[in-house]
Amino acid sequence: MNVLIVDDSAFMRKWLRELIENQKGLRVVGVARNGKVALELLDRIHVDVMTLDIEMPVMDGLETLIQVMRSHPLPVIMVSSHTDKGAKKTLQAMEYGAIDVVLKPSHPKDYQKGELEQQLITKLQEASNVDVRKLRAIRQRMTRQLSPPPLHALKKTIVAIGTSTGGPRALQAILTRLPNTFPFPIVIVQHMPAPFTKTFADRLDGISSIGVQEAVHDKKLEPGYAYIAKAGAHLTIEEKGGGLYMCCDAPPDPGEYHRPSVNRLFMSLSQITNVQVMAFVLTGMGSDGKDGAKSLKEKWRCTVIAESKTSAVVNGMPGAIIEAGYADGVWSLEEIIEQLAQMTESE
Repeated sequence: MNVLIVDDSAFMRKWLRELIENQKGLRVVGVARNGKVALELLDRIHVDVMTLDIEMPVMDGLETLIQVMRSHPLPVIMVSSHTDKGAKKTLQAMEYGAIDVVLKPSHPKDYQKGELEQQLITKLQEASNVDVRKLRAIRQRMTRQLSPPPLHALKKTIVAIGTSTGGPRALQAILTRLPNTFPFPIVIVQHMPAPFTKTFADRLDGISSIGVQEAVHDKKLEPGYAYIAKAGAHLTIEEKGGGLYMCCDAPPDPGEYHRPSVNRLFMSLSQITNVQVMAFVLTGMGSDGKDGAKSLKEKWRCTVIAESKTSAVVNGMPGAIIEAGYADGVWSLEEIIEQLAQMTESE
């Protein structure tokens, strides 16, 4: 896989190049100190995936990404700083078509951490599974692969969504289309580095009719609100005194890769009685959510919907649900939005 590195820091370019070239199957075919140089290189060399810095002179990461998606659409992984400004621009980049983000090390010692290196390499390797055609438009032709049962919501219902790569754009499409009269709480796990979930929730809250918040420990779920799991902490739901409350401090399991985990959220919901669960597994790499969906399927009042590959940027997570036989329906993103809107009308 051919990788192009775009970063204004000579140190970062050197560190990324050495890291990538030590991995089997990955090859650095070019480095650029700004977006203008990167676009010139793309006209001359074949690139499979790009790492792209946000803050650069001459042409910054956002403008570069817009130009790349117009003329050379390919998977782009943003390399962002820990700052609030960097987080906001990175979320804009995800909206424009970037598939994922990794954080720049904030301290020299962090460059030696194997976890950071493995995270970047894994995302680069998995980029080959991204359908680039779907990065340019989130809406897709409505194509139903299975004939799922209609969503008849009960009075006591909770909507749960799990997603990863491609998720920010999908979540924005869903939440901004729901009216402020949406009658149920929505709990969401989006795989995303720690500085971004609060910024992401605030951004969605500003452009959505329903309320959107980062999950808060021991806070009661309220109808008409969406709660996004905090990065680095599992989100589980528990029943207390007839209400549903968020728990954001569940300890990690040994060898657990994702934190928060869709599996953990779904499994906690499978333990709640007298509540209907409507679970949606959207675009994402890997299979997080499959074990949780299995637990949910053992629950009487539960519907599991997997996003169709006609709209999923990456079919890994929804595909795992379908292959395991846990999906009650396979719907495009547009169908999911329409069904959720109908739940509002039925109330």
